[in-house]
Amino acid sequence: MQIQEFARVYQTPYRVPQRRGSETDTIMLPARTFSCAWGEVLCQALDGQPEGALRARVKTLQTAYQGWFETVGDVLMRQLSHTLEASDAEVMTALAEMAFHRMNTHLGAAWLRLARSSETHGARRQSGEVAADATASARIAIRADIDRLSGAHRGIETSGEFAADDVVELDDWYSALVTQMRAFDDLLEVAQIDPDVVVLPAPVQFSTQGAASCDVVLVNPATDRAIGVRVPHRSGWRSSLSSSSGMPRAGRVAAAQSADSGKDTEDTSPSGVGQRIDHSRVLEMGTLRPAQIVTIALHQLRPVEAQA
Repeated sequence: MQIQEFARVYQTPYRVPQRRGSETDTIMLPARTFSCAWGEVLCQALDGQPEGALRARVKTLQTAYQGWFETVGDVLMRQLSHTLEASDAEVMTALAEMAFHRMNTHLGAAWLRLARSSETHGARRQSGEVAADATASARIAIRADIDRLSGAHRGIETSGEFAADDVVELDDWYSALVTQMRAFDDLLEVAQIDPDVVVLPAPVQFSTQGAASCDVVLVNPATDRAIGVRVPHRSGWRSSLSSSSGMPRAGRVAAAQSADSGKDTEDTSPSGVGQRIDHSRVLEMGTLRPAQIVTIALHQLRPVEAQA
């Protein structure tokens, strides 16, 4: 889908929730404010805001954001986990939102690259080499984060600090968070194959739009194409990246669905039974292997004439 058409449904202003008496909302206010700010940047980039203003905002936001996350990111997650008794569903939702920040904190270079969408082909090729290195570094950092979370998860299970029911809730959250992070790591393969593509975790404006909700946004400014990807939010999705030759049958079916702009289909993935997915904007990982979804995404981000 063309970039501006893709962005259209995500332009609705988002208001950070601040419900009276909600401890979770108070704890999450900075995290949600930052996610909203990144969403505004993404909307502006997709809408074609001039490069200079966009780069300046990305740099300013990145400086404040990195300092905030490095200082309070882990503390915030511990605070949330210790408020489970107050409102399990509310806290689990907030914990799930932290997946965005866990990944986004490693992607400053990708945001700056998105702001340089007006580069000439030669400049893109030169900066593409730098982007490939930055993507590789981001993948290493995300995998290290997954290892740290695994250690923290084991510590929670053996600490005796939480009731059995709370441990089960945290197990579900951990499974969802790690599944999303592994899926994002796999999708970064798209940017390594085609350095023109920018892969970003979806800010709150993009992850809360009903049928158009997505967890990952992929943009190719060089071809004026963009696509979202929805990730299963429970365990069981196979995340080992394997090679494939050509597009598999499952991939062809999903690609055909995503190209049909007039058709929504039921979401049968673990991410949301009963919800619908706008397949004109969003690919569903479902049971597809990472290599399959990477192939489909690369196909969708090619120039329109190359997709025929």
